[in-house]
Amino acid sequence: MPSILAVLPKDGPPLLAAGGLSTGGHVASFLALGASGVVLGTRFLMTKESFYNEVQKKMLVAADANSTVRTMAFDRARGTLDWPEGVNGRAIYNKTVEDMDDGVDVEIVRENFNKAIQIGDADRMLTWAGTGVELVTEIQTAQVSLTS
Repeated sequence: MPSILAVLPKDGPPLLAAGGLSTGGHVASFLALGASGVVLGTRFLMTKESFYNEVQKKMLVAADANSTVRTMAFDRARGTLDWPEGVNGRAIYNKTVEDMDDGVDVEIVRENFNKAIQIGDADRMLTWAGTGVELVTEIQTAQVSLTS
């Protein structure tokens, strides 16, 4: 953060810290280092107000540092491939990713993925999750998440 701030003009754009941030300590640290703000993604997926279903929330709570992977597998399964080159997402590694990595035909992967969504199958459904996922171990309200 200090290195980036050192090269930005004083009247330059605001600098936001993002990636792997999950706790109040993270927020305080980056604000103290000079960030204009922070971006918390996964932390708010793990709130009662999140649109994630209970299966996805339980997956997030159970996840550890080795549970996530950057992948295009879910975009292939969903047919959402209009991202610029090099842009992918981080999600909980599961059978959908494994099948794509193993070369299973995309139509079979897509069929299994869609079925998983309908029945709430954690072994194949999509759950986006960042690298700070293991630092949050319970589902709270967004208000409590902001103050803890």
